[in-house]
Amino acid sequence: MLTAYLCSPLLASAGVAYLHELDKEYLSHAFLTKNSRPIPLVELGFAATKVLGDKSWKDFKCSRQSIELFPREIMHLYALKCLLHDDFLTASSIYIKLLEQCPGDGLALSMIMDVAKTLGKPETAFR
Repeated sequence: MLTAYLCSPLLASAGVAYLHELDKEYLSHAFLTKNSRPIPLVELGFAATKVLGDKSWKDFKCSRQSIELFPREIMHLYALKCLLHDDFLTASSIYIKLLEQCPGDGLALSMIMDVAKTLGKPETAFR
């Protein structure tokens, strides 16, 4: 979830190309110890969504059999996966569905507003 909180707002506002640019600019200035390497944000995002496999978010069922995450967290990861592929429309659908199930989810509310603005459809956030 920390990765979703970190990467999703940047992706929603400017897309994956912007995240690549941030990685290139800021990681070159990162303070590192002798045996460490910087972890690019894009790489971090893909690593976090790897647990989802190839399943679509529509195939997601509310069970916790193989992934030790709550359904809300899994939906945030699916939205992050969409944003990493610049699929803003699907991400907005996921955030709307998430807000229907968890109306108090502040991250989902913020994200649907950002994604809707990026899509040029701010009224989508108020459905």
